[in-house]
Amino acid sequence: MAKNNCLGKQSAVLFYARWALSADPKGGLFSTAIDRALSDADYVAMSADLTDSSVEDFDALKEQGFESIPVLVLYPRNGQPIGFEGGTPESQIIGAIEKLGRSAAEIHSAKFNLAD
Repeated sequence: MAKNNCLGKQSAVLFYARWALSADPKGGLFSTAIDRALSDADYVAMSADLTDSSVEDFDALKEQGFESIPVLVLYPRNGQPIGFEGGTPESQIIGAIEKLGRSAAEIHSAKFNLAD
């Protein structure tokens, strides 16, 4: 994620584990529509299977304010990470991605206009 941020890319990471107490270990946080919204908003989408992970991996998520998995975390170019827990409605996730995408486009546009 740090490498993507250095390259000016936004990242989206789906943290999940196959032992999660859900019929879908990804908690409904991944769909074609969500993937399309991430791509349209210029996010690099990744997933992290924490099934065999150590306590330190979970501690790193807790330090960011995320207490459970599955969780989809958006790491925008500017601002704090935003997380969605399993069961979050797809429309809410897509709405947030679109809003963040517009914000990033506006910031980029403003920087471009200042350079003129």
